[in-house]
Amino acid sequence: MPTIGYGPFARMSDWYQGWRDGRAGIPARPPQGAPLRPVSTGHMDMLVHRAQDAFHHEHLHLLAAWDEDPGQGNGRGLGAAQMRALRIYEHTSMRIAAYRRSLVRWHRHGVWVNDAMTKDRLDRPSWAFPLPPALYDDPSHTAAGPAGPGSGKVTLRGRVISLRPVTVFGSAAPPADEVLPTPGLALRHFRLERAADGVRVRGLGYGHGPYIDGRIARNALLRPGGHFDVGAFRYWLLDGGDALREIPLGAVPARDADDVTLTARRCDLVVSEVDAKFKDKPRLTRMSFVQHAGDLLAIVGPSGAGKTSLFWALLGELPISSGEVYFRGLDLRKHSDQIREQLGFVPQHDDVHMTLSTRSLLRYAYRLRAAGRAGRDARIAEVCRQLRIEKELDKPPSQLSGGQRKRVSIALELLAEPSLLMLDEPTSGLDVGLDREVMAALRDYAAADHAVIIITHWPNHLSMAQQVLAVAEEGRPVYSGPPDGLCPALGGADHADVMDGIRADPRPKADAYAASSAATARAAARQARAGSAAAALVRRKRGAPAVLAHQLPVLIARQAALVAARGTTRSRETPTISDWVRSVWSRVWLWAVPFGGAVLTALAGDAAGLGAGATASAGSLNLLVTFSMLTGQALTYSDLVTEFPILRREHRTGVRTASVTLSKWLVYAVIAMAQALVIVWGFTRIRPGPVHSVMFSPAVELWCDLGAMTITAMSLGLLISAAVKTLKQAVNVVTFITIAQIVFNGVTKNLSDEPVASVFAALLPARWGLAAAAASIDLRGMGPSAPDALWRHTTGQWLFDLAMLGVMSAVFLAIATVLLRHRLTTPDR
Repeated sequence: MPTIGYGPFARMSDWYQGWRDGRAGIPARPPQGAPLRPVSTGHMDMLVHRAQDAFHHEHLHLLAAWDEDPGQGNGRGLGAAQMRALRIYEHTSMRIAAYRRSLVRWHRHGVWVNDAMTKDRLDRPSWAFPLPPALYDDPSHTAAGPAGPGSGKVTLRGRVISLRPVTVFGSAAPPADEVLPTPGLALRHFRLERAADGVRVRGLGYGHGPYIDGRIARNALLRPGGHFDVGAFRYWLLDGGDALREIPLGAVPARDADDVTLTARRCDLVVSEVDAKFKDKPRLTRMSFVQHAGDLLAIVGPSGAGKTSLFWALLGELPISSGEVYFRGLDLRKHSDQIREQLGFVPQHDDVHMTLSTRSLLRYAYRLRAAGRAGRDARIAEVCRQLRIEKELDKPPSQLSGGQRKRVSIALELLAEPSLLMLDEPTSGLDVGLDREVMAALRDYAAADHAVIIITHWPNHLSMAQQVLAVAEEGRPVYSGPPDGLCPALGGADHADVMDGIRADPRPKADAYAASSAATARAAARQARAGSAAAALVRRKRGAPAVLAHQLPVLIARQAALVAARGTTRSRETPTISDWVRSVWSRVWLWAVPFGGAVLTALAGDAAGLGAGATASAGSLNLLVTFSMLTGQALTYSDLVTEFPILRREHRTGVRTASVTLSKWLVYAVIAMAQALVIVWGFTRIRPGPVHSVMFSPAVELWCDLGAMTITAMSLGLLISAAVKTLKQAVNVVTFITIAQIVFNGVTKNLSDEPVASVFAALLPARWGLAAAAASIDLRGMGPSAPDALWRHTTGQWLFDLAMLGVMSAVFLAIATVLLRHRLTTPDR
């Protein structure tokens, strides 16, 4: 059937209507601060109503020609009606798109119009789509008749998205053709290309899907009846390959006697017979429960019972030795990456950067979790309004109370609208009354089709939960049900009696639970297992470079802001003189320390500086290289170890370890080169600089030598910080390595005749840093007391020494990344 013509007069009419409405300010923008609500215009309403009238007209014709005795004639008639409905839909969609483009271009608030104008007003009726055979056991239902009196009904629920030859999906239209209700998508997130044998799914290098069988699809062929997942929704490719059916993730197809209905079962977290150990100590033992979306689940139990271990297992940090976990029908073992994107975890401690403003924290968090900035400020304002922290946005967390910091910590997770939000003691540190407000906000969040789990020791909070899970030692569940049934089920008069009973003798209660309540979880697991099959073959996965390219600029900007904000950790809103002095010092120390050290080095060295004989120049050069080494290590040896709780929290949201280490390395490398420049400038203001060089001017080569030395030492400091667990350990390791570098740098001790010491020295940056500087200034040619072979005054030797520093920097960075990734994926206890 040919398409409906879209002639020049209709095009001109739609363009003119958009131009006229835009110039007239239609639709009118609401006052500043008003919530964003869908709007429409008269012309758009007219186009939609005309299409709906045409759909209804086709439906009446179909009903009139329908034969109660099914046959091939009915199928042909239904197919023709479906094709006519498709042509009507395509024609109207083109007119709406032309009108919208003109309206957005000419309206004075075009960006607002694009965001606020309803994009999904037009939809084909359910009878215009055949059912995907893979959804139902009985394929005969795919040719069912139109919904109408006296006919076999076909009722489909969920949005239907018609596919063009190439359909782009994203967070805003334009530039995307279709907007998906998933937070964090890019403007152009992925596209579908219709092919003869199905639809090709092509990812554009972002997270948050599309997922097929638990893996991000970069280039996958999807056949009719197959599906892919994006965020909290699953998209089925309907028969014919020209449309998608959007249903909530975890929905199941259901049939009754009369209808074929796609009904969305409330998404569940199903934990069945889960066992987990860490260092041979049981953390979870036969853990079983079921949670429905829309419910707030409170976990109670004695300290050390394994409540937090359940969160670690869901986050993939605690390996599960046996049992099953399903979230929205997805198997945690097969879909761990996909599930992790839908989880949010608020730790007990406020693991946030204390020196950045709350607004900056939330903005960086949003950019790391989302693929674009669209809607960022609106989402931040909405979350802050819910948690009542909108007045604290310009203050750093160090100036906030404990309760305010806790709410900031919760806000970081709510930005991404996780489908399952887990909180460890979310009301700790909150005043009485404020804790109820936070609990009420969490309950409201759960009511919006999310699942929320909290760990709490406060019995007053249980009344605000729909479900309570009581856990005994070694992670044994003893009760799961409504809050008012906790005490009767466990034989206690109050909460304290229940906790005492759990501590005293938990095994009988755990055995009784496994024989009764756990059966519900086992049945739910069987049902989820049956529906968790693969949908299509993924040709290729999205690689790490795409994620690295998205996260790296954000982390570089944040690291630069953290360096600039060092020292601003005062806890008083009205700063004192000491606060002011500390703040000023924190901003100048990066440059004052190198300059002061250069001055002291010049004063301590020979008056001839670097232009005298071998002995005098070697002493001054030794001091410069040693100071550069100390300066570089001081930049980073405390960085990762102090930020580790924050990095672990961000790792759970999908931040890659390579992005973290590389961003820090790049920022500190720039600082290291700048500090080396300050050292060279400060030294040469007091003492003569070198007079010899191999390629460039002597001062430039000295800057290159000290800069390379400082960067390599900084890389070594990063490795030390990744390897240790406490700052005290980092100080001890740095002290030992510093002494070793001073002893084995080639000046303090002659290494030419000691092969064993020479091999050990080759592993230390100071050995190569001093060799590069010595080769550059011709230290060996200044006298017979400088015989080291690495000091030859040749271009090749100098470049080789610098290359060794570069190789060591790369190796230190790589090892630091591996060690940090290992620590981030291993539970602490």
